[in-house]
Amino acid sequence: SVSYGGQEAIATYACISYIICIVYLLLQGVGDGSQPLMSQFYGAGEEKSLKQTKTLAYEFSMVLAVISAILIYLLRGKIGLLFGSSAEVNAGVIKVMPIFLVSVPFDAITRVSTAAFYATEKSVLSYVLTFIEPIIMLVLILMLPPVFGGQIMIWWSTVFAKVITASVSIVLSVRYSTQRNR
Repeated sequence: SVSYGGQEAIATYACISYIICIVYLLLQGVGDGSQPLMSQFYGAGEEKSLKQTKTLAYEFSMVLAVISAILIYLLRGKIGLLFGSSAEVNAGVIKVMPIFLVSVPFDAITRVSTAAFYATEKSVLSYVLTFIEPIIMLVLILMLPPVFGGQIMIWWSTVFAKVITASVSIVLSVRYSTQRNR
């Protein structure tokens, strides 16, 4: 960001990340909160209850993601001011926040999928989801800005990484949803 957007881009990202991380932690809480129930149902062989709990976790995290994204979008003009930023940085937050909000529902999927894999003895798949996102993000941040437009692609790289990770989590969830480890 320093190379493409300078100090203003860094300050903009700081304001955005402070707020968006709160949402990510809420979504993580849905996954972490449902994990013990999923684990219990998995261990007891109660596949119907396991599926219901996973479905509820996905639905609740998605509702939470959408409501949070709408609220943040509506209040985005106040975020920079909340942190005492300059008018320029606040304008950047207003402009850039919607890009980051696109990723929130995708993060909801990944957080619940990761917890579900831990709960059902598929820890390796959880590790895959945990570590591919930053790797994908790094690759995209290194590749996209020089080719497609500088700072704006730094912002979109984070979104694309979350979309790709959520897509991988969906594929893995479908592929391994009915397989029990022996």
